[in-house]
Amino acid sequence: MSNNGTKPQDVENSLRSHQLTHDDAYKRATKSRLTDFDSLKAVRNAAQELYNAGMTGVEGWRNERNEGNTIVDRLDHAVADTRAKLDEVEEKKDDLTQKNMQLKNPGYREAGRQPRGYGSGEIDMGMDDVPKATEQSHEKKSVEKEEGQDPAERGSKQ
Repeated sequence: MSNNGTKPQDVENSLRSHQLTHDDAYKRATKSRLTDFDSLKAVRNAAQELYNAGMTGVEGWRNERNEGNTIVDRLDHAVADTRAKLDEVEEKKDDLTQKNMQLKNPGYREAGRQPRGYGSGEIDMGMDDVPKATEQSHEKKSVEKEEGQDPAERGSKQ
């Protein structure tokens, strides 16, 4: 028995129950649906190094700090990599949403542009190269005026 009346076995069991290893922390993190394995592994390794640095003393940490390769720097890099991957996923999500909208609504265009036939007052039949009838009639009138054959004048002459 020890000084306070507890058995050595009880002390050992108590220490085991309160001890959280890095593997346990990693398993708990993966159970909480953090699925980016590389980022979790980087964080786990940095935590292990932090633990080891604490066990070996401050001298090793000072050397790493002078080299610009501290554990905090490594964690910052891991966070930056995770954010970059998240941005890529968001871009892919936006692209897929855009394609989905185009499949559901054939007249749908990119953001900022209205679908065909809505709000413009005319329906786009897909003939963008063909001049519109109003443009053709204006061209005919201008040609006739240049030649002196204005339809109003022709009617008065006849």
